[in-house]
Amino acid sequence: MELDARDIVNHIRLARAYIKEKGLEVFLELAQNEPERAVKELPKYIEKVLNMNGGIFRGVNCGGPDPYTTAPLLNTIGLIYPYLDRSPREKALNNCLYFLDGLNYFNSQNNVELIDEPWLITDIFINRQLYWPGYKVYVNRLKNILAWEQFENEFMREGRLISKGAFFLSLTISRVEHCSENIRRSFSEVFPDLVDRTKDGIACLIHHNASCHIGEKNISYEEELKKELEKYEPSWKNELSKKIHDENWIILPETLERYRNKK
Repeated sequence: MELDARDIVNHIRLARAYIKEKGLEVFLELAQNEPERAVKELPKYIEKVLNMNGGIFRGVNCGGPDPYTTAPLLNTIGLIYPYLDRSPREKALNNCLYFLDGLNYFNSQNNVELIDEPWLITDIFINRQLYWPGYKVYVNRLKNILAWEQFENEFMREGRLISKGAFFLSLTISRVEHCSENIRRSFSEVFPDLVDRTKDGIACLIHHNASCHIGEKNISYEEELKKELEKYEPSWKNELSKKIHDENWIILPETLERYRNKK
């Protein structure tokens, strides 16, 4: 008996609902109650959800696992990531990278763009720049949005953000060339925690970009920092400078070794 398109869509919908109930929600509860155990068991849960329903979302036409099946697990790690001590946070990062390293880099980017937490994304970036998906989609969507009411209609439902990844939207809003000051100010008031950790992520990006350009065209690290800071909300300058000094990000030992070998 052949299945028509409606049967296939319904089968996929039911499969997603089953994975959400038996896999994703179970992992979320574990993370809320035993965060360090959730960090340890992330690889096990990734395998668990990919094996559900006969592995329907494992291959996805040979392009790799379905990001909408696996990224929610990474996002759950993101929920607890800022509250972990250094050692479990590093373990969480390593487990995320272990999964992403096993994918083709397009699939890795597709997973990363669905993560909300700024700290987790920027720690992934500083160690694996290839997995950065960019934020062009938000640049395009923010064009001509000048009033907060317009923003709410485009990006919010019932007071909640509706976007692939909260960090990449927040990062785009922080850039002076991509968003109006009015939207940026209102967004900061409505989502203060997200914006604060986005600033931590921006500090990481600024430091990384400035470090990469040391010695180029006789530009110093300090000159490059000043140039990078000008891309973001001007009133954040002192706060971003402090966060750059604090270096609240994780660069893994193998990444540091790779940087040294490039010099």
